[in-house]
Amino acid sequence: MWTVIAVLALVFVPTAATLFANEVSTWDWALRLTILGLWLIPAVAVVHMNIRREDEADRQFKSLTGRQKQQRKSIRRNSEQFILKKLLTDPPRKRPLQGYEFNIYEFRQDTSQLVPVWPTDLSTDEIQVMTFAVGTGATGRAWDEEVLIVVQGDDVSSERYGLTDFQRQRWIDYQVVLAAPIWLDATEKVGVLTAISKKSLTTVPEGNLSLFKEYAEVVGATYGDTLREMSHPADKVKS
Repeated sequence: MWTVIAVLALVFVPTAATLFANEVSTWDWALRLTILGLWLIPAVAVVHMNIRREDEADRQFKSLTGRQKQQRKSIRRNSEQFILKKLLTDPPRKRPLQGYEFNIYEFRQDTSQLVPVWPTDLSTDEIQVMTFAVGTGATGRAWDEEVLIVVQGDDVSSERYGLTDFQRQRWIDYQVVLAAPIWLDATEKVGVLTAISKKSLTTVPEGNLSLFKEYAEVVGATYGDTLREMSHPADKVKS
């Protein structure tokens, strides 16, 4: 737009100078002003059309950019879900953590609660029962203490770790719970990974614990950005 205005200004100066030069001093002032006005009308029209074209181009660019962002976000989410499904629900049959049920929790800043967000097909009632306050259950303790938490036997469904009656009833048949914080770039805590099993064990093999920690690291690398967006809605608006 400013380039067009500058060009018109460069043309306007000699045009005006010509109209008011001595050579045409005998012309009537009304005539000279009429000629100048007739010149200005198409000039203003050109500027106006240029502004409209630039506005339309800007709108189309923003629309295209928005679609591209949505497409990238959709591809990222689909890739995340594919990796998580392969890692946590379609593992090799003889893996050490075979038989464990995995859940991913995000931290809700507005309620200071850990809420399950994966698997994504949990019902509203399941989400409500599986939600933990910071410091309660293995999930809440893992977030609060920032370490791997292991709970076994009757403690999985007892009052010891602050479970509600509904939570105790839900996990009454389970014997082992593992919970570890999920880190983004090893610097920012963004969630908790849990694994729970009905298999009774005297002790959880060290290999299982090491593998579970690795799972938490993979989830952080794969899903950490999404968990952070969930916990920081203001940042999601900015992105």
